[in-house]
Amino acid sequence: MLPMLRLLVFALLVAPLLFPQYRYPSVGGDQNRTETYLIPAPTSSPMSPSWSPDGDWIAFSMWGSIWRVPASGGTAEELTFGPGYDYQPSYSPDGQKIVFVRDREGQLDLWEYSSTERQLTDDEAVDLLPSYGPAGEIVFYSSRAGNFDIWQYPLKPLTSGRSRDIQPSHSPVSSTIAFVSTQDSPLGTGGLWTLDLETNRRFLVHWEETVYRARPVFSPDGNELLFSSNGDLWRVPAAGGVPIRITTDPGMEIEARWSPDGRHVVYVSDAREMRVVPRDGGVTTPIRISEYEFKRPTGLLQINLDGPARVTIEAADGRSYTPLGAWHHVASATETHYFYASGSFEIELPRGKAQLRVSRGSEYAPVEREVAVPGTADINLTQRFDLPGWYSGDTHVHDLHSGIYPITAADMATAAAAENLNVTNLLVHVDGTKYQGEPRNMTGRDDPNSTDDHILRYSEEYRSSLGHISLLGVSELLYPMASAVRGTSLALPWPPLFQMAERARQVGAVIGIPHPYYPDMASESLAGVRSGRGATEIPVDVALGAVDFYDINCIWSDDKLAAEIYYKLLNSGFKLPVAGGTDPFSDVPRDPPVGTARAYVRIDGPLTFRKWIEALKAGRSFATNGPLLSLTVDGREIGDELVFDEPATVRLEAAVMSNVPIDTLEVVVNGQIVETTGDSSVSMDLSVERSSWITVRAIGPAHPLIGDSYAFAHTSPIYVRIGDTKFGNDKDADYFVRYIQELKVYLQGLPWKDMTRLETYLNAYDEAIERFRSR
Repeated sequence: MLPMLRLLVFALLVAPLLFPQYRYPSVGGDQNRTETYLIPAPTSSPMSPSWSPDGDWIAFSMWGSIWRVPASGGTAEELTFGPGYDYQPSYSPDGQKIVFVRDREGQLDLWEYSSTERQLTDDEAVDLLPSYGPAGEIVFYSSRAGNFDIWQYPLKPLTSGRSRDIQPSHSPVSSTIAFVSTQDSPLGTGGLWTLDLETNRRFLVHWEETVYRARPVFSPDGNELLFSSNGDLWRVPAAGGVPIRITTDPGMEIEARWSPDGRHVVYVSDAREMRVVPRDGGVTTPIRISEYEFKRPTGLLQINLDGPARVTIEAADGRSYTPLGAWHHVASATETHYFYASGSFEIELPRGKAQLRVSRGSEYAPVEREVAVPGTADINLTQRFDLPGWYSGDTHVHDLHSGIYPITAADMATAAAAENLNVTNLLVHVDGTKYQGEPRNMTGRDDPNSTDDHILRYSEEYRSSLGHISLLGVSELLYPMASAVRGTSLALPWPPLFQMAERARQVGAVIGIPHPYYPDMASESLAGVRSGRGATEIPVDVALGAVDFYDINCIWSDDKLAAEIYYKLLNSGFKLPVAGGTDPFSDVPRDPPVGTARAYVRIDGPLTFRKWIEALKAGRSFATNGPLLSLTVDGREIGDELVFDEPATVRLEAAVMSNVPIDTLEVVVNGQIVETTGDSSVSMDLSVERSSWITVRAIGPAHPLIGDSYAFAHTSPIYVRIGDTKFGNDKDADYFVRYIQELKVYLQGLPWKDMTRLETYLNAYDEAIERFRSR
């Protein structure tokens, strides 16, 4: 294998195996991004517009239905309404039919609407973004071959191979299709390609680092492609050439389609409305919708909340709805739909009984109620659990991540208050070569939208092929923000994570390990490390003291496997607190709530950002995606150390408090579960023969209140030192020694031009090995 190709192996071959249960298992490769960006979700504003061939109507999706509205604006008519959720409509060439995607309990199939509805595909494959060709054939992209390829209906594959091919459109005048493909593309979702279906000739029209939103569409004469890039709309000759930008608004323009005469373009703006712009650019015009004419009886439900909250409403038709213009979120792990609200609002719903769920984080009792539509519901949330001195925080949040609508700091403050999250760490970073987040927000101070109880602070995430680190509390961005970026001058993993951590420490940052998704390490495997498959610098950074906490809770990693890695690190003699970092992409519809994974940290006095991160570093924390934990040993609290001259018996008291069901509360000593109970508390005497670390954890099933695959909470340790005995065991330390030795082989195989950089790595790795051996 060529050395640089080793950097690709983890993402392409291993990543699908690392994450918790997904809703769409038929999609292979980079599954977290697939479900985040490509699987559609309901919206409470128009999405995916499609012009009718006569120019009179525009079809669109909204509230899980297909609608149409006069192209000049007016009353929108509902055409479909499930069962399930309907997306991505496209008119047939004769204007008599509309093809669309229907999601019925996780199965995304093609359907066709005319005077009646007709199902076209019916299997577990994910079928997306259908559109018609000139002869009425339908092109779409599908996972039915185990990877996303372009298909035609009646079913026939048009592309295949290792590249990921998505978002096709058919030329109205020829046998050519356009699509986005990762073929010959080192970054992003790939370039814009065409394929002549008669000659099977592929042609690269334009390459750039696209990020899921390009969606190229042929012009009516077949001579140009319209696509979205960096939030604007562009045209490029189908024969190749230089793109021309046709929108320059500071916001986001996506989901563009041509008018039948090719003189205008309709698109979705970040004002959450459809707009029309001339093909050459200029003044944009909104398509005003005066009212929505539902196809079934509806009524108004008024909800009065006592404060900010997360809300889920399931109507009588079994579908979830959000108020007009609100952000409709879906947590994919449980397919839970939700939105944020405060005060009073109205929502139009199908008549009948609706199910209402309202929550405000883990400490407040949620309200679940059946309500009549039309009707009114008054909701008051009461605090159920009180944890004096403990403050929750999410160590890993992204506000902007190439989503469909921009998210502001004010939006994040609203979400944090609704989730009762005290500290929100918003991490600016670079994905590929694209900034994710606003660098100008990095001020080193609390964001102006912060309050005494809810602090927003922008910090940084540094990313490398050997892992990522969270730099909480940096006052300005540290560059480079990423390494191992394929096809760039930063193609090698330099600078090392431990060097970036040291630079951040010098300006007062607290450093964390996010999303430790490395199952091979959990099972003590060395398979593939020297090829870069799943290679991580975690044990090196822990041994060198470069990191201060470990995100044991994260939506992208299996928390129980992350715990196994954590136990091995503690057993190697290193102290390391736990934390929770969700890692949500808050500007995409399919993502869990901010604070899904969070750390509760015990501080003295009023809450400040500095006190919170320093207390986290000191180990006074527990991590959770829902359950709340307490632990004392001989009256000492989480993060403390007890010292005895000889073996001792200590008294352990632990408890779990939870709004969701919990199966077990477990006591873990030196990585071994020594007590398991189905009760909410445990009191026991522990005989401690040698230096030991003691934690508790709680585990429960999936639940709609939790944005992750199952309930999981875990404390940082209480340490019990017995004489001069060592913590942990030689077995785990020896494993990490062998792991780091394999990492050295991997690094030595990379094409270094500056050998002093390799020497820096090898010297640091040798020092880490020595620390494991002399623990």
